[in-house]
Amino acid sequence: MKILIAEDEIATRLILHKMLSPYGDCYLASCEKEAWIIAKMAIDNKSPFSLICLDITMPPGDTGLDLAKKIRKHEHEHAIFAQNRSKILMITAQDDMKTARHSFRDAQCDGYLIKPIFHEKLTQELHNLGIS
Repeated sequence: MKILIAEDEIATRLILHKMLSPYGDCYLASCEKEAWIIAKMAIDNKSPFSLICLDITMPPGDTGLDLAKKIRKHEHEHAIFAQNRSKILMITAQDDMKTARHSFRDAQCDGYLIKPIFHEKLTQELHNLGIS
């Protein structure tokens, strides 16, 4: 499995890398721009990510939600639909229902985790996504 971890906080990025490495090859991005380039190239090369973990707030200005929308649009343009598209897991410190609803409805995310990330919570979310 191919996994993209897009997180601006290095500690969280490394924690996710350690937790997700047993599931497959992890690619790391520290900002929205890097994550978009990596995700776009994967789609363009017909090798999209199985799982994309996105921080909801990443510099320089776009959010993880905006990036998720761009990824979904690019998948659609390449005829990658529901069954074959990347599972997007939104990672956030924001514990409010409005953000969660927006993640699922508008950005078409598949999961939502609130920081701090604990192994048990991540494992359960992966199970919910059909990855474990």
